[in-house]
Amino acid sequence: MLLPMWSVVLSTFRYLFLLAWLINGLNFASAQETPVPNQLNQQLVTARIQALRDAGSQEGSETALESYQQVLDWLGETDVHAASEKTYLESLNTSPMQESEIRARIEANDYGAPGIDPATVSKLGKSKIEDKLTEFRLKLRDTSTAKDTLDRRVAAEQGSAPDIQARFETIDKRLQELPTSIITIEPDIQPSQFEASQWSAVAERAVLTAERRSLEARLNS
Repeated sequence: MLLPMWSVVLSTFRYLFLLAWLINGLNFASAQETPVPNQLNQQLVTARIQALRDAGSQEGSETALESYQQVLDWLGETDVHAASEKTYLESLNTSPMQESEIRARIEANDYGAPGIDPATVSKLGKSKIEDKLTEFRLKLRDTSTAKDTLDRRVAAEQGSAPDIQARFETIDKRLQELPTSIITIEPDIQPSQFEASQWSAVAERAVLTAERRSLEARLNS
């Protein structure tokens, strides 16, 4: 009876631990959004968008505005992928330690089912015994339901591996298509479609690279 209980507890812990780290990782990524000189960042792109809006309708301004908005969206997605990667990598380092702690508690019977003392049970009335049986059945049902749910999640995660490999191929192909020239970020110049196109290539490369790193970490976790 120990092995099934160990499997359920361990699977539950992994799921909750991953969820908690993902939330923390997203908060961390948000906190890191501090402007860095000569580096493309969300604040700089937002300033360009605001400058275009303040200037009003001009020839080509709508196209440039859309391009800058796409850059801003990609930079936001890059932060999310970075947070996900951080989550998966840290779970690799902490899960073994947490699993050892859980195993130790299980071996100490912290997770063991309540024992049944025949001498004690023999003194109980019929209604008390039926209450105990009902309690055990409910716990067994809840445990079985939780295990089935987690098993489905694990199966879905394992089944996603081919999709991830296919995504790798798509990302690699697109990265090869993007220009690799180095551009200089100039915060003080006026927004333009030319600049927006340059920034678009930089932001798309960043988001694709971050997504690939996150998926790699996911496969290894």
